[in-house]
Amino acid sequence: MVSNTQVPADATASTDGATDTNASENVTTTPPTNVHNKGNDDPVQQKGDEQAAAEGQSAPTASSPADTASEAAGDESAPKEKAIILNEELLDGPYRVRTISVDPKNGNSETDSGGELHPASESGRRLGFPVEEWTEKASAQASALRNLVLDGGNAMSKALRRLSGKREDFESLEHTDEKSDKSSLEAVKEEHKERALPASGGTPPGEHKERQLKEKVTRWLAQKKNEIVGQVVDSYPSEKDSSSAPREAEEPKEVVDPGPQLKGRITVYTISGSQNCRAAKHFLRSRKLPFVEINLDAFPERRLDLEARTEKSSVPQIFFNNVFVGGFPELSAMDSDELEKLIKDVYEVEVPADAPAVPVYGEDSPDEESRKLDEYAEIVRRLRKAVVVKDRFLRYRVHSNCFVGSEAIDFLVEDQYCEREEAVELARNFAKKHFIHPVNEDHLFEDGSYLYRFLENEPAVVGNKVLNFNGATNDLEPLPAVDVGNKLRQLMLAILESKLSSDGKHVDHHRLAKSEEFRRYVKLTEELHRINLLTLSREEKLAFYINLYNSLVIHAVVHLGYFPVGALERRKFFGDFQYLVGGYCFSLSAIQNGLLRANQRAPYTLTKPFGPRDNRVKAALTEPEALVHFALARGPQSSPAIKCYSAGRIDEELKSAASEFFADGGIQIDTGAKNVSLDRIFKGYSTDFGRSEVEILKWILPYLDTKKSEQLTKLLDDTGLKVTYLS
Repeated sequence: MVSNTQVPADATASTDGATDTNASENVTTTPPTNVHNKGNDDPVQQKGDEQAAAEGQSAPTASSPADTASEAAGDESAPKEKAIILNEELLDGPYRVRTISVDPKNGNSETDSGGELHPASESGRRLGFPVEEWTEKASAQASALRNLVLDGGNAMSKALRRLSGKREDFESLEHTDEKSDKSSLEAVKEEHKERALPASGGTPPGEHKERQLKEKVTRWLAQKKNEIVGQVVDSYPSEKDSSSAPREAEEPKEVVDPGPQLKGRITVYTISGSQNCRAAKHFLRSRKLPFVEINLDAFPERRLDLEARTEKSSVPQIFFNNVFVGGFPELSAMDSDELEKLIKDVYEVEVPADAPAVPVYGEDSPDEESRKLDEYAEIVRRLRKAVVVKDRFLRYRVHSNCFVGSEAIDFLVEDQYCEREEAVELARNFAKKHFIHPVNEDHLFEDGSYLYRFLENEPAVVGNKVLNFNGATNDLEPLPAVDVGNKLRQLMLAILESKLSSDGKHVDHHRLAKSEEFRRYVKLTEELHRINLLTLSREEKLAFYINLYNSLVIHAVVHLGYFPVGALERRKFFGDFQYLVGGYCFSLSAIQNGLLRANQRAPYTLTKPFGPRDNRVKAALTEPEALVHFALARGPQSSPAIKCYSAGRIDEELKSAASEFFADGGIQIDTGAKNVSLDRIFKGYSTDFGRSEVEILKWILPYLDTKKSEQLTKLLDDTGLKVTYLS
C-alpha cells in the first residue's frame, strides 16, 4: 500500500551519503529496484513488484495542502513543503533517495543522489519519518486483510494439502490459533517459511507436486492482497489526483437498451409435453414478448380457475392482461392489427385485478394439506420421547444414537395396554414402515438387548448430504411408489419445459432455484422417505430410478451452484449427494451402479455398492440394463439430453435415447484410417456392452443410422480396425 506522508517544511533532507536539499525541493523516497529488500520475504510479491515496475506503473505522488494553495494562488516563489512517499510493505527500507527540483519556468528536474535511507536512521528521524505511526497503520490494515490472508489462505492450503497427501501438515493447521496476536505480515512470512523447500539436496520424493500446489496458493494470496490494497488506495485518492489536471477522455461505455418494459402481463396455461403449448410459447418468444407460464402439472389446483375463466379444459389458453385470446390456433390466426393492439395495451396498461394471478412462492397444493398421518405416527412420536437415545457399546464397537429394544417394548406394553408379544409385533410394523431400523440388519425387531435406531438418527442420514432430508422424517402415510414416481415425473417435466436449454443438456439452475416449481419439487421429494420400493416391477423400477437419478443431478447442481468438472470433484459429486428413499440413502453412484446395474462395481473401484447384508440390494434390478447409460445425465459436455421416462414405454424410450446419443456424436467412424472413436462411457462400463471391443461394436450396430451402420459393418470385417475413445 502506498502512504503519502507529509514532512514539515523546515525538515532537513539529508541522507547517509546524499546531499541535503533546500526547502523549495521535494524529496521522494522509493524502494531501489536493484537492491534486494530484506524486509519482504515473499518471492511472489517481489515478482509482482518487479512486473509492475516493468510495466511502467509508478506510485502516485501527493501534494501537500501548502502546495495546492500556492498553485491555486499562482505564487511561483512560494516554498513547497517536502513530501515522502513510502511503500508500507517495506517499512524497514532501504529506500533510494531521489531529489526533484521544482522550477515553474524550466519544469521539474530529477536527480538520483545515489544514497540509501532507512526510516529508523538518524537522517530518517531528522526528516520526520513517523515510523511508529506507519507501524500502527500497517497493523490496522493487516487486521482488515486478516480474514482473507489467514483464514482464506489456511482453508485453501488445507484443501490443497489434503489433496497432496500432506496429512501431518493439514492436521497441524486444524489447531491454528485464529486469535493470534501476531501481525498479518509476520503470519504470512512464517507460513512462507513453513512452505519453503530444502535449500540443498534436491527435491525430496513426492514433493514436486506439493511445491506446485504451494506456489499456486502463494500466487493466489498475493493476487487477492494486491486487489484489496488497490481498493483501499482507490478509496482514498491523493490531493494531486483530485487536482484540476486535465485527464484523458474515457471511451463511452456501451449500454444495451432493454427496450420498453411490460406494465401488464401475458399469461399462458400449459401442460408438459404438449406440442401446441410449445408452439404458443415459441410464438410469443419469437416476438420477444415475456409471459408467465402456469403449468397445470406443477399447479394442478389452477385447473379449476382455468375452467371457470374459459369454460375449457384444453391447453394452451392465453390471456393478455384480463383479455382471453384462446388457444394457439386462435393466437396464430389473429389479425395483425388486433394483435398489435393487444400488445400495445399490455405494454401500457397495468395488470387489472381480475387478470389470472401468478403462482405464489410457498403456496402449497390443496391435496398436500389433505394428506393424513401414518397410522403408527402418533405412537412413534411418543416412543421417540420415551426411550433413551444415546451412543452404546456392543460387540467391541460403539453405535451412535441407539435405543434398547426392551425399553421400547416396555413403553408399548404400558402405552397400548397389550402383551409383550403384541408389542413386539407392533414394533416390527414400525420397522417395516421404516420408522425404526435394527443396528444389525438380520431381523426386524426382537425383545431384549438388541439395539435400534430411528430413521432420522441413522448415520447415513445424519452425516451426509441428503438433499430431501431437513432434520425430520416424513410421518405422513406413504403413497405407493408408482404414484410418487408419477408425481415427480410430472413436476420435473414442468421444470424441464421452462428451464431446460434447447439441446436438452443445460438447466438454468440460477432461475430454477428461485422458482415455485422447484420448491414444490423439493417438498415432494420428502414423500420418498418411507415408500416401498419392493412393490415395483422391472419397467417401473427402470423409469423410477432413471427419473430419480436425473432429478437428483439437477437438485445437486442447484444446491452446489455449478456442475463439477475435475475428476476428483466429479467423483465426490456423484458419491456425496443423496436422497433418502424407502428408508435408505442412495447416492448418484448407488442409483446407477447399485440399482440400475444390478449391484455391479463402478469403474476403478474394488467393491460393490451394496454389501451382502445391505437391504438396499433387494430393490436393485436383477439384471443390468446397458441402455440406461444413454438416459442418465453425466454433465453438460457428454451427457445425453435430460428427459423423463414412463414405465409403459420405457424400453422404446431407452432405445430411442441410444439412437439419439450415437447420432449426436457418441460414435465417430473414419473408414480411411480404419478407426472407430467411441464415447468414454464404453471404456469405463465396457462389461455392460460386451467382453471385447468387437462385441461392443456389434452391440452398437442396431442403434446407428443406415450410413454409419454400413460403415461400421465393413470395418468389422477388417483385421486392421482400431478403436479409440473420445476425450
